[in-house]
Amino acid sequence: MRSFWTKLSVRIATIGSLTAAGLAEQIGVPPSRSVDAGQLLSPRSTAVHKQTFCIYDSPRPDSSRPDDQITWAIEFLKELGKKTASFSPSLEIDIRLTVSLAAGQCPFALSSEELSFLGALGVQINIDLYGSDDESDD
Repeated sequence: MRSFWTKLSVRIATIGSLTAAGLAEQIGVPPSRSVDAGQLLSPRSTAVHKQTFCIYDSPRPDSSRPDDQITWAIEFLKELGKKTASFSPSLEIDIRLTVSLAAGQCPFALSSEELSFLGALGVQINIDLYGSDDESDD
């Protein structure tokens, strides 16, 4: 039984004037969800998104190790690189990895090759770690 769950998404944003539909067309893969610049942050908010972006959720199960999730993101980005020939400098890419620990630990490691690949693309990795609420501080 796993003592953690994980979620991962890759967000690709455009600095230019593309719509979300245009960005998805350029990427060549339908996104899990997308947002256009100027769209409301939420129905109850008056604030708007400043960028257009597409989000791609990992198809790997929540029980996957964090490094397996990151491996999917790297494979996904490599495939996109093959399809688009090169990533446009007007794109920003980030990865959001969420790990929730029910108990114990959940180690993961990234190789220097993986880090180099992500660094060369300028990918920012955001990691959110959540622990169990019923753990005591001893």
